[in-house]
Amino acid sequence: YESIVDDTDCIAALTISLTSLTEASCNESNGGFELAAEGGQPPYAFSVNGGSPTTEAVFSNIAAGIYQVVAT
Repeated sequence: YESIVDDTDCIAALTISLTSLTEASCNESNGGFELAAEGGQPPYAFSVNGGSPTTEAVFSNIAAGIYQVVAT
């Protein structure tokens, strides 16, 4: 659960959930995950590890590791 301020200076609650996870095979980039967002002000944009934001909430061809997701 994350509190954010929208463009009208109102606090909006944005909840992000992991809805699907496919673990990557050893030394392969064949994993992935899917996110769902509620609250806040859609449309939502997601970026992984500082990458370009996308409105797609499905990320694939990912190797095993720790990832930081930012939703706006």
